Amino acid sequence: MAIKPQILANLKHGKFICRAVYPTFVATWNWIVRFTSTIKGDFDVNPKAGLITVDRTDPDHPVIRFRQDRLPASKVWTGPFNPVTDDDGRVSGFEYCFFQVGGKTFHIDDVELGVRSCVVALRIPATAGGDMSAAEVVTYSDADNLASAQNNPEYEIIPLFIIDDEGKIQVDLRAIPTFQMEEEI
Repeated sequence: MAIKPQILANLKHGKFICRAVYPTFVATWNWIVRFTSTIKGDFDVNPKAGLITVDRTDPDHPVIRFRQDRLPASKVWTGPFNPVTDDDGRVSGFEYCFFQVGGKTFHIDDVELGVRSCVVALRIPATAGGDMSAAEVVTYSDADNLASAQNNPEYEIIPLFIIDDEGKIQVDLRAIPTFQMEEEI
């Protein structure tokens, strides 16, 4: 095991590398080799809890990488309609499905999602005295189909997420800016 020397050898141009000129050169060199070749991230040491790894795919150019995929889903997403993800980070459903209508809070059961490449939305009955137990999470193939469905006055359709082809969240729409309009009767 190479121990860091108390005095590191700093080379100078025009000087021979020998014990007489650089007495700590070998100790310095051995320490640098050991130090650089054994650098590890916390993921490399403890894969269950670590987030940092050293990628040595190209041994001449190692890269220190942050493993964002190792973050727990509960710490990445928060709030109503919290995405549930599988081990590969694909959305498999939603939990904590709370919403409000007219100042009252409602809840629907957790939802399983079996599709990819879609727009996920909450569809709520919009008729007076509508049954909120009929509220549900629905999917649309794209934003155009969502917009078309939003023209139906029987439902209020609130976009939640856009899911990409890999089943991962592309856009979180839960905090989308909204402007409420009223019509004169």
